[in-house]
Amino acid sequence: MAALSWLLALLLCLGSSMFLSADQLIRAEPGQTVLLPCGLYSRNPVLVAEWSRTDLGSDYVLLYRDEQIDPSNQHPSFMNRVDLKDRNMEDGDVSVVLKDVGTEDKGTYECRVVQSGTGGSMELITSIYLDVEAPPPPAGNQDEQKDGEGEDGGGEDGGGEDGRGKDGGDDMGLIVGIPVYLIIIITVSVGFLLYKKRKYLFKKNRRPSETEDQPLNAENHPED
Repeated sequence: MAALSWLLALLLCLGSSMFLSADQLIRAEPGQTVLLPCGLYSRNPVLVAEWSRTDLGSDYVLLYRDEQIDPSNQHPSFMNRVDLKDRNMEDGDVSVVLKDVGTEDKGTYECRVVQSGTGGSMELITSIYLDVEAPPPPAGNQDEQKDGEGEDGGGEDGGGEDGRGKDGGDDMGLIVGIPVYLIIIITVSVGFLLYKKRKYLFKKNRRPSETEDQPLNAENHPED
């Protein structure tokens, strides 16, 4: 507890803004609207908010200063597509909304701010990697493509005429499966018959011994 109290006191004295998240990964599909989050613990007024992408050089994704968005050095590809989630940036929310994303928007985005009471220094708050990929084709289309490839590949040298196509494979599985099933039934039946026969012979061999013991017992114990 003492260490935690000391850390909180140090942060308050320095007036430093802490980042909520870093090195995030966000996945999106082309055409979607994406939220790039950036939040501050400190509630000091934001003087400058800068969103950039590491591969764009000096061009900005979005720049806020003098209480308005400055489009002077904004990269052309982001014009009319990006805006602050909250222009008032209440509760330290410096997140931006990026509309109609495409694969060309893939990259690492960085959020930096300058807050009052920090000496005018620009501080990196969060870094986000945006991955934009087209979705895979539906499963139904993949099956249709496979069927089409089977039909196209079944020419003179293909497996259609040799009976090794999709239907032929199912027939072979049925043909192989029937003998296995019969073998199992025959094995179980033979085993059961052998068991019954062995049990019958055991009982048959046991009965004479029991009848032979009775006269002996009668001789050993004559009636009075």
